[in-house]
Amino acid sequence: WLQTQVLEPMRITACRQRVVAMVTKYMCAYTRVVCLTFPLTEETKLLLTGHATQFEFACSQLMAAASTGVLPSGTRAAVLSDLGKPYRALRMIRPLLFMSTGELARLVSGGDSSSNANRDNSDDGDDDLSVVDLADHVVCRLATALLPLGADDNGADATSAAGADVRRCLPHRVAQCTWTEWVSLAAGSSDIQQKQKRRIGVLVASLELLAAKIQKQQQEEDPSSSDTPLSGLFSLAQAMLAKLRSF
Repeated sequence: WLQTQVLEPMRITACRQRVVAMVTKYMCAYTRVVCLTFPLTEETKLLLTGHATQFEFACSQLMAAASTGVLPSGTRAAVLSDLGKPYRALRMIRPLLFMSTGELARLVSGGDSSSNANRDNSDDGDDDLSVVDLADHVVCRLATALLPLGADDNGADATSAAGADVRRCLPHRVAQCTWTEWVSLAAGSSDIQQKQKRRIGVLVASLELLAAKIQKQQQEEDPSSSDTPLSGLFSLAQAMLAKLRSF
């Protein structure tokens, strides 16, 4: 009785707590990496969608394994939805990748998006994804749109320096650090506010550079038109800047 009714439930509860903490950490890191994917081509979006599905399944298996055995009275098996915001952010990734520029701008501004109907939980808020992760995604999407035709999967362009010029607007380049260091900047539990402040400052600088490039390209191509793909990109950049500055 002591083994099955007391010791075993205590062991399972402790194990489950550790697994929940681990899976939460994995989810936050994975979401951050997806939001920093560049260049964000259609092929890459499809690949990331498949990876997100596999990652979610692997996490659900970990959670299920942590609840194997005799559970304490009144305790149910742990499920991914118990993780709250990190899980909702992961589920938001797939529709986020395929939002149009206009839909993404409305999401950033806090308005309704037609893609909300495709969200996995209808009561999810637009703040499920952290503002800095969302800004990373917006930066990578804008930078991808500005890549010259013929750029390879690494954002390189063999015929001009335009591809390299766009890559200089990416957050880790603006921060003068490696991509891995930029990802790691949001991790850990120490100096969270200071890290957040630094990330926002870098993202604002990155978006300002991209907005200037978009505006310049728009003036060169068709300065009289206000309804072009470039104008949509510029509106998205401005919406993201406004959100970061008010954060």
